[in-house]
Parts: sequence; structure tokens; C-alpha cells
Amino acid sequence: MPGQLVANPYETAPLITSVPQSTGWQPAPLLPYGAMAMAPQVAPRARVDNVAAWMLVGAPILWILASIVALQSGVSNTTLGMGLLLALVNTLLALWDIANVRRAGIAISTGMWITVFLFVPAYLIQRTLRSKQTWWIPALWVVVWIVSLAATPVISYLGGVEYDAQYVEEEIEADLAELYELPGAEVTCPDAAIAPVGSFFSCDVVYSDGSTETVNVDVLDWTGGWNWRI
Repeated sequence: MPGQLVANPYETAPLITSVPQSTGWQPAPLLPYGAMAMAPQVAPRARVDNVAAWMLVGAPILWILASIVALQSGVSNTTLGMGLLLALVNTLLALWDIANVRRAGIAISTGMWITVFLFVPAYLIQRTLRSKQTWWIPALWVVVWIVSLAATPVISYLGGVEYDAQYVEEEIEADLAELYELPGAEVTCPDAAIAPVGSFFSCDVVYSDGSTETVNVDVLDWTGGWNWRI
């Protein structure tokens, strides 16, 4: 009708871009057309130096080599000192590895070296979980440990078999008394009664009449089988 305003049906309502401050809500800033919101950049984690960890993996092999050298030198590899030496080496490697992990920006407790002293795989598993490193390290430790157990015959052939000297002495004395009717004989074997498979070590015999003799103890196999001969 003439003189009457008619609303334009195509006119859109004004766009609300803000709300009263009392609501506490603020609109997100408008980005230019085609722009994309980017997530904040995170600095990449530094690469962890795994040298000490791999040396821990190889520790059982090093122990085999050390045992062979010790036995060849006539040194017992079952003494407390040898066990403490292995524990010391593992502990030093663990402390070195913990320092490497920390340098990579990963939080790790220095006290974790205690797990190495008790059980090396426990440390390697904790290390892997915290540093997100490869699981090959703890897995290969288990493999190397099994191989080291299977290498016992190698130690016996290359290094030697170690015997309890007192046990060997008592057995020879009993044989002399029962088989040779020589009671009262005293047998003295080396404190470290060690010899490779196929070889022998010697013991001294003092008979009741004061005469002396030397007997040889032959090492028959890697399991510790032996016999003695005059």
C-alpha cells in the first residue's frame, strides 16, 4: 500500500559477534579467509645416547671373557670379589646411562641404579618405558643372558673347571684308605683347584710314614667329572 513500509524478506538479521561481558564469554578471534589454526609447536625430544645401555646388554658376554681369563690365570671366578666386580661394572654403566637419558631432557631418578644392582632387566624395562626407546635393548639382554648360560661348556674348555679343593682332598684320602689300604694319608690340593677339560691339576700326598707323593686329578668333562691317578 502507498506510504507503508514493507520489510525486505531477504534482509538478514545482524550477526552477533559478542555478548555482554557479564557472561564471561569472549568470542574467538576471527581468522582471515583461508587461514588455519595451528597447534603450538613442540620442540622435538633430543636423541638419547644408548651406548651405556648397549654395554649393559653385552655385560654377560664380558663376564664370560673375564671368567675365562681369570680361570686361565688360576683365579677363582666364584669368589665374592668377582661377583662384586660385576655388580660394580653394571652400576657404573647404569649411572652413565642415567646421565645420558637426563641430557636428552627426560626425567629419570638417579636411584634407578639400585635396580641394576638387583636385576638388570628391571632397570632396562623402566628405562625403556620412561625414555620411549627401543624394546630391543631389554629383549636382547635376555637373549645374551641365555647365551651366556649356554656358554658354560666354553668356559670349561677355554678357562677351566673349578673344584672345591677340600672335597677333592677328602675323596682322595678316602680312596687311599679303602682301595690302597693307606690310612692316615694327608692330601693337599691347590686352593683354586682349576684345570681345563682334558687337562689336570696336581695334589700333594703325605703318607703316615712321612713319605710323599704327587697325584694328578684329571678333568673329564665340562660338568665337573674327574678322577685321580698316581
